[in-house]
Amino acid sequence: MSHDSPNKTPDDELERLVAPGYKSALEGDPSLDIVQVSTSDLKGRAMKLLYERLIVPVRVGKYRRVLCCMTAPIKPIEWLPKQA
Repeated sequence: MSHDSPNKTPDDELERLVAPGYKSALEGDPSLDIVQVSTSDLKGRAMKLLYERLIVPVRVGKYRRVLCCMTAPIKPIEWLPKQA
C-alpha cells in the first residue's frame, strides 16, 4: 500500500458494517457474508455495492496469522446521480 493511500475506507458506515467479519477472522473463524452498502469512492462519487466476501485467517510460520479477503461482485456497481 502506498503511503498516499488512506488507512481506512472513506465511509465510517461501511467500516462499521464490514468490521464483524474481520473480527471473526481475527479470532480464527472464517467469515462468509454478503455486503450491500451505499458509499462513495475516493473521488466522492456515490455508488451502491453488492458483493460476497470471504475472509480466511491463514497461519504464516509458527505464530503469525494474516487475513486473506476475497470478494466477488454479485452485480455491477450502481453509480448514483450527484445530489445537489
